[in-house]
Amino acid sequence: MARSNVLRAIVSLALASAAVLGLSESASPAPLRTVAMVSTVSGTGEVGFGDGSSGTFVMPTGVAYDAAGNIYVADGAAQRIRRVDPDGAVHTIAGSGALDASGFWVTGGYADGRGSAARFDRPAGIAVRSDGTIYVADTLNHCIRRIDAQGNVTTYAGLPSAPGHVDGPRATARFGLPTGLAVDRRDVLYVADYTGIRTIDADGNVSTIPSLGIEPYAVAVFDGPLGVTVFAGDQEGIVARRPGRAPSEDRGFAWDGVGNTRRPFSTSAQEPLGVPAFLAALDETKVAFTELRSNTVRTLETISGQSEIVAGHPNYDGSGDSGGYADGPGQSAAFFTPLGIAHAPDGGLLVADGGNRRLRKLSATDRADPWGSLDLAFPGVEENPEPTEYRIAYVGNSYIYDVTDWPTSIEGVLADRLSSVPSLIATGKHPKVVPIIKLANAEIESFADLCAQTGFYDLVVLNWNLGDVYATYENERRKPDLAAPDWPAALTHMLVDVNRKLSAKHIGFVVIIHPVPDGFAPSEGTWYPIAKQFAPPYVMAPDATATRELVAAVARSGVPVVDVHPAFAAEERSVAHVPLFGTSDFHFTMRARAIIAEALAARLSEMAPWQRGTAASK
Repeated sequence: MARSNVLRAIVSLALASAAVLGLSESASPAPLRTVAMVSTVSGTGEVGFGDGSSGTFVMPTGVAYDAAGNIYVADGAAQRIRRVDPDGAVHTIAGSGALDASGFWVTGGYADGRGSAARFDRPAGIAVRSDGTIYVADTLNHCIRRIDAQGNVTTYAGLPSAPGHVDGPRATARFGLPTGLAVDRRDVLYVADYTGIRTIDADGNVSTIPSLGIEPYAVAVFDGPLGVTVFAGDQEGIVARRPGRAPSEDRGFAWDGVGNTRRPFSTSAQEPLGVPAFLAALDETKVAFTELRSNTVRTLETISGQSEIVAGHPNYDGSGDSGGYADGPGQSAAFFTPLGIAHAPDGGLLVADGGNRRLRKLSATDRADPWGSLDLAFPGVEENPEPTEYRIAYVGNSYIYDVTDWPTSIEGVLADRLSSVPSLIATGKHPKVVPIIKLANAEIESFADLCAQTGFYDLVVLNWNLGDVYATYENERRKPDLAAPDWPAALTHMLVDVNRKLSAKHIGFVVIIHPVPDGFAPSEGTWYPIAKQFAPPYVMAPDATATRELVAAVARSGVPVVDVHPAFAAEERSVAHVPLFGTSDFHFTMRARAIIAEALAARLSEMAPWQRGTAASK
């Protein structure tokens, strides 16, 4: 069988396995950097609720698209629901009332009826079901309103006079300050109110998703081939629940990192998550959100926690607020109180720019996520891989992706450095580095078998540390047990076996080993006992015995090795040294990632494994 057919068969098998295991089927490890262009879709900036081609808004709060490309807007301060046609014409379809003495607010009310006879009280989230019916989170009325094609407004669920948290049939269900609204492909409505994330199915039954968010006010869903991923914006940040996962497996990213048990969000002290206002799901792992503190539009990728400002001026100090109004590319654009956000049909984003009283559009950008492949059964697989790729599998545990972004990750720096190596350039290929999570000996052996069958990768780099040893030798209490005297011999045997399998198919193999903080230097691991993450008991004195055994076991295998222990030790001894491991996390700092990537790039440049032929040519 031709190699391409074998690869296609393996790809199909891998993706089928991913579906069975509940893993992601989407993502590419090769990011393409483009800049979103921001433009104004509707609104003159004047205060009002005028319709027509020069429509005005008071404070657009929520936005949603229907199947025909019409935009529906909850104009929260005007107490109205508006529609913007594809040609830009604005129509008021429900709600009424005059501006009060402030000139910036319409007094809210409550009434069902047709068009202007209906009244709302700070409508916020808005969603459109597949039949075109519009649903509005009528926040201060504590209910969900429905608007049909004729503009008739009815109360769909909840009761203004009785806020609370009651599940069951929609006629008797109760809500408390519903704000966010989303809909999936089965027409299930998702409601974020301050009592939880609620669902209303197509039959009108209300239920609560257990333990998702703390007083949530924003919700977004991605309904993909594996099911519905739910993102919630709450009092601490953003939390994501993947299909079929338990609450204990939620991915939570706290905006302040204080007083909670969630995983700290920030990739650096200067870039916390901020204060998410509204959310728009982009795929199973990535969500876009508007951020009020800095008047920006951002994205969050929930595998590594990488966040990016895609539009609006970066600003981390409210006293130097850089909000305003300006169209243009990415961070040259300016927003003022960005609120509702929706994923546009063309792949871009629509933002309700509340303070500017306009609707703004962000053009589509390539959202390829280098970390999304981490959940694939066989990461990086493509039906038609580029023939000019020199594919490197960078395999390891969470040290290879956690608390980093792609440009400063080991993989990102490695790809950048290798792209300028003359001997690789001479082959006509460019490096593609794919991060792959494998935790223990058996997983590495299995991955090597798959690599040998497909020849998809040209080189496998194994990032190995004591964490992988712990994962291999956990005892029945799920605790690391290194008392077994045979673990170094078993590690050596595994590396020899993997090298044999890969070499037989002319696939390169390199092992890189590094210390972990508790076996390295007390100042690098002080957070552990103070935070009591692994206590009791936990001592600060580093134990280097297991580290020495690990180094010796790898050396005995005869596999090419990059040992960064000496480089780390030299850095630690320097009078001007910087941290190598996060002080609020046990993963690498930017400096440590650079040391590893530079050392590996230098070794590969010497070895030039690409000159021995590639798997793609076999």
